[in-house]
Amino acid sequence: MANLIRWFDDVGMADLPAVGGKNASLGEMRRALTPLGIRTPDGFATIADAYRAILCTALRRLAIEWAKGGRSRELFLLQARPETVHTQRNRLVLERFQLDSRGDVLVTGRSVGEKIGQGRARIIRSAADLEKLQQNEVLVTEMTDPDWEPVMKRAAAVVTDCGGCTCHAAIVSRELGIPAIVGTANGTAVIAAGDEVTVSCAEGEEGFVYRGRLPVRVERITVADVARPRTRMMGTWRIRPRRFRCRSCPTTASAWPGSSSSLARTSGRTRWHCCS
Repeated sequence: MANLIRWFDDVGMADLPAVGGKNASLGEMRRALTPLGIRTPDGFATIADAYRAILCTALRRLAIEWAKGGRSRELFLLQARPETVHTQRNRLVLERFQLDSRGDVLVTGRSVGEKIGQGRARIIRSAADLEKLQQNEVLVTEMTDPDWEPVMKRAAAVVTDCGGCTCHAAIVSRELGIPAIVGTANGTAVIAAGDEVTVSCAEGEEGFVYRGRLPVRVERITVADVARPRTRMMGTWRIRPRRFRCRSCPTTASAWPGSSSSLARTSGRTRWHCCS
């Protein structure tokens, strides 16, 4: 499987389609800092073909974990389990959350998901306080770790001071299907414990924590009830979450037999194309 990995020393932004943006950036960083005598951690990236190879064998979407032997330098497949976010959705029902009005914004950050959560804020500063989180409260903390996962299931939403779209809080929130706003920088300082808040991830890449419980409307569309258009459809979106929401629009083969759709990334944009 050696041809399915690339060492960070050998990758850069030109390899983005094969290894992804994060790995390509790590390769650029390592190659730039090493000649200056700055030590950076070595590592490798599994290329897209590695995922495709296992996907073709398993015939389902998988979350895959890899490791490289420190002495043997061999590549080991640690775990391949069913993907637990997109595969659990009912693709024949589209759900969209919307705020009917907006209020005072307490903090903003990176939105995770497309839902809106509401509840009483619970400030958790350490794992010792986790049991204080009650059902349907909004968890507000600096960051989360794997020990927090059983308790996070109680939360109506999650707000963190630190982290990005691939941090622990973001990953677990996606799996649980709850909205999260990460990287607010000062959420634990600004949001008061016990206050009612509305956590909105339905407004694009930026998420907003509003003061109070705001009126929320949820629109559900059954794809089977939507008439198939007579024209071919195509669109281009620059907003990352919207790309994948549109990927599940009612032009998929599961809704309309004989049709298909695809996503293609070109120069930072994503084009969605439906074929009759």
